[in-house]
Amino acid sequence: METITKWIGIAERLSDIYMNKKLAPCGIRFSQHMFINHICSAPGLTQDKLPGLVYINKSNVTRILKTLEEQGFVRREVNPEDKRTVQLYPTDRAMEIFPMVMEQRELCERLMMEDFTQEEKDLLISLLIRVTKNIRRQLPNA
Repeated sequence: METITKWIGIAERLSDIYMNKKLAPCGIRFSQHMFINHICSAPGLTQDKLPGLVYINKSNVTRILKTLEEQGFVRREVNPEDKRTVQLYPTDRAMEIFPMVMEQRELCERLMMEDFTQEEKDLLISLLIRVTKNIRRQLPNA
């Protein structure tokens, strides 16, 4: 039986495999690229904002950030204005790979949308946004 969950899951797993292969030279995995993106795009972002941006629970965010910090991609600093929060900063190493990470993400997206008309691309994105909103309504804390 064909279901949307089956095909969204398959597309997600295949894009994950593809991106892991492409990002291996950078020293990161696909699951980490979102963190690199947000932290490089907004240095000083607070750690408590990340779960809402990447849709990953707080404990997994903490684990991934710890790994990125150990690998030399992220620096964490206590916020001088609010000692209860931690600010995240990209290292030079993160800034160095950031353009390649974004380029690979863009290439993956182009490959996924190959042979789609612009109208089909817009429709697919619109439909996926609706799917996401429908699910999100059932998960108030997501």
